[in-house]
Amino acid sequence: MSQKHKICLLGASGVGKTSLVRRFVRSVFFEEYRTTVGVVIERKTVRQAGQDVELVVWDLSGEDEFQHVRTAYVRGASGYL
Repeated sequence: MSQKHKICLLGASGVGKTSLVRRFVRSVFFEEYRTTVGVVIERKTVRQAGQDVELVVWDLSGEDEFQHVRTAYVRGASGYL
């Protein structure tokens, strides 16, 4: 059975959070800019100390109108970047 950890990416709009997530999870990079609306959730399993660890990566919108829900999204996270 693998461990599961929720990781949230926070930051202003347009700084590259989505590009970082796509590169880490899918090993791809897209040059076009597309605004994240709300939250996009990606999953990646990594091997750590001989165990599978499932990372659930939450890519949170940097737009000001989503600031009021950000606290709810971060709740229960193992970490944030």
